[in-house]
Amino acid sequence: MEYEILTLLKNAEDYISGEYISTNLNVSRTAIWKHINNLKKKGYIIEGISNKGYKLISEPDLLTSNSIIPNLKTKTIGRNIIHFDSINSTNIKAKELASNDLTDGSLIISEEQNGGSGRLGRKWISPKGGIWCSLVLRPNIPPIEAPKVTQIAAAAVFKSLEDLGIKSTIKWPNDIHIDGKKLCGILVEMKGDMDAVDYLVVGTGINVNIDSDFFDDNIRNIATSLKSKFNRDFDRSKIIAGYLNHFEELYLDFLNNLDLKKTIDICRANSIIFGKKAKLITYNSEEIVTCLSLSDSGNLIVKDSNGNEKTVLSGEITFNGLNNN
Repeated sequence: MEYEILTLLKNAEDYISGEYISTNLNVSRTAIWKHINNLKKKGYIIEGISNKGYKLISEPDLLTSNSIIPNLKTKTIGRNIIHFDSINSTNIKAKELASNDLTDGSLIISEEQNGGSGRLGRKWISPKGGIWCSLVLRPNIPPIEAPKVTQIAAAAVFKSLEDLGIKSTIKWPNDIHIDGKKLCGILVEMKGDMDAVDYLVVGTGINVNIDSDFFDDNIRNIATSLKSKFNRDFDRSKIIAGYLNHFEELYLDFLNNLDLKKTIDICRANSIIFGKKAKLITYNSEEIVTCLSLSDSGNLIVKDSNGNEKTVLSGEITFNGLNNN
């Protein structure tokens, strides 16, 4: 009910009466008053004037259901939001809850993480001001298809930034960059067996309203935030809602017939790696390759040091120590 009230307040150009809200939501004016007071306790500044009604003056910068759901266009993705002020890792919590039958499409989100991690167990620093979240999915797909969800998430983040006029690039398979520096990382984890997926957890971390002086000299060379790039704060709730909206659209295309065309078109057109030499790290080897393109199924096509083309199903690309000028 609170986010329905917030939606009316956000869409209003001026004050709206308690009677108007009551009629639209089919609840008593007393109930409206109680919900308004609850919202005030959560940090929303709502002005109430006799004979005029209520007006939303400002809202707290928190990624709760109240701030996200009014911006959602999804049917299932992100409709159940579990919010934390601080947590060790949204992926860890998502896996714990998924093992206890958490609803498909649920979103675990925290204002900060003190134990976040990325690929290969690397530490992911997650202070307040970023977007740290994990989606729980229960797709009816063969386990071999599960890694493709990583690129769906990457394409969805790219599109949500594009909606704001922000140009970013995609580093296969799971990073979003601005000006060659990492802005976002994605980590997809799966529980299942050889025949079926029990659940997927899609962890996404986006550096949004993080001051540039937060990054030390080592991190500053490889990572960035929207605030440090554009010198202003962003509405995190709109970014996460845009991500969820685009994710569901691309995800449903994939589920309906295992078609990744829209996702691959986005990733191909906005890749940062094509035509560059890179170190390819897989589970059992490292080698220098030239990145060529993506296959229709999202696999990376590379040329090895002997000039042979091959397809890479999964791995990591790094340019550290290589000159691509």
